[in-house]
Amino acid sequence: MVGTTRQPLLGNYEFQVTWSMADMFGYGLLWLLLILITFGLASFFAPYAWAAKILNGCEVRDRSGNRLGTLQVDVRIADQLVHILLWMVLTLITFGLAGIFYYFGVARTILNNTYIV
Repeated sequence: MVGTTRQPLLGNYEFQVTWSMADMFGYGLLWLLLILITFGLASFFAPYAWAAKILNGCEVRDRSGNRLGTLQVDVRIADQLVHILLWMVLTLITFGLAGIFYYFGVARTILNNTYIV
């Protein structure tokens, strides 16, 4: 179709994060404190919380800047616990080597449960 200005349905959107660096710095300090208080156990929950915090603060916009919706992460605590317990056992058995792959599993879980509302 020559001469049309019709945009493709996919690939013409952008994300805008609404959190400031000060918000993220305070959130990081809170999680650092939790990790220290729980002797490292909170470090298994932190990647879920960080990813959800960032994605929940994202707006979806078209190229002209119009807001189309926001991202919403819908991960239940029961889903997190099953995943975390599995990876805690794997991390202990492999002396920490499985911890490297834990973050890929967190990313997969978070992205599979993210919706545009």
